[in-house]
Amino acid sequence: DSTHKVMTGQSTVVENDPYQIRILVESNGKKYLPDKIETDCCNVTYHLEDGVLLVTLTSKISQRVNWQIQFKK
Repeated sequence: DSTHKVMTGQSTVVENDPYQIRILVESNGKKYLPDKIETDCCNVTYHLEDGVLLVTLTSKISQRVNWQIQFKK
């Protein structure tokens, strides 16, 4: 949702296997920095590397995960 600067998605994760989402957040001099990252069930970590946001989801069970990234306005 470009109006609210929110990206949402669904991913299928495997038990205890880190799943990574990669999003280009720096391009043509513009930066889109994350404000908040949420899921409906897993552990989430993230970091920025060379203009790419790397989000890692880890779950204790195999399941489908809904995730949401709120970017700073």
